[in-house]
Amino acid sequence: MYAVDKVAYTSEDWILHAYEHWDKKDQVELELLPQTSSHTEMFTKADLMMQSSDTTPDIYIDDSFQAVSDAAAGYLMDMSEALSNWDTWTNGSFPEATKNMFHGENGGVYGIPYCTDCRGLWANTEILAQAGLPDDWQPTTWQELLDALRQIKQNVPDVIPFWYRPIANTEGTVVNTTLMLLMGTADGLYDWENGKWNATSQGLLDTFTFLATTMEEGLCGSPAEMVSTNSDSYGFQHMSEGNLAIQLAGNYIANGQFAKGSSFEWEGYENKLRFIKMPTQYGDNEGFISMSGGWGLVVPEKSTQKELAIEFCKGAIR
Repeated sequence: MYAVDKVAYTSEDWILHAYEHWDKKDQVELELLPQTSSHTEMFTKADLMMQSSDTTPDIYIDDSFQAVSDAAAGYLMDMSEALSNWDTWTNGSFPEATKNMFHGENGGVYGIPYCTDCRGLWANTEILAQAGLPDDWQPTTWQELLDALRQIKQNVPDVIPFWYRPIANTEGTVVNTTLMLLMGTADGLYDWENGKWNATSQGLLDTFTFLATTMEEGLCGSPAEMVSTNSDSYGFQHMSEGNLAIQLAGNYIANGQFAKGSSFEWEGYENKLRFIKMPTQYGDNEGFISMSGGWGLVVPEKSTQKELAIEFCKGAIR
């Protein structure tokens, strides 16, 4: 049995620990295949591997953002029956919202989630103070957020007010930027009742207008950096160097990017960053919005070791 690990830098130790404590480790060999290619290339490579029993992994660490489409394409095993008699699955240990991340369009269960996240505004409190914003600043509408960005630009002109993922980051562009705005409007991205995309809704137009405004008024990074496939790295670098006021991103970036040993070490970041809720367009819909993703263990449909794979997954999650 072997497993594709797309996030080896965080999960390799966990998987190896689970294997070492598995009562079948002397009968079953585990081979990890860490993936080091780009985000999009990893998805493509994994999908190609799962199309044949000769190349498919037996366990695959899949992104919830991708799992539903992988299931619809027939790449993943429906684990509903295998999990139905697992107490950990049925006794409330898994929040329903996280379980739903791996539900297919047909209602099947295609993965066991093991982590999730949320998104909002990371703010450098020192820059906010220099701009004259209060310690408890919390925008309740898009307009209040834009007004604060303009205030930062005027009062602290040597820093970048705002950063987000624009057009070149696939999943990040959708979840970390577009949907963080769109879901705060009266419109959604997909009409589930009619089975159609809402490609011309007012909410989508307002979302693009908000982003265009930040570009046109110079409230975000330079166009060259913002549209680069490395835009995330530029944003993290500016933030760690004290040159960025606010970044729209996930709750995981602080420890993941700025802690000692990370790519953008930032001494004292714990005392300088504050996580602020993202407002909805007009302060309605309970006032704030977030998006959650996460990762899970899935078993490819072409695997010839399904029972062993599921057994291992249950032990690793327990």
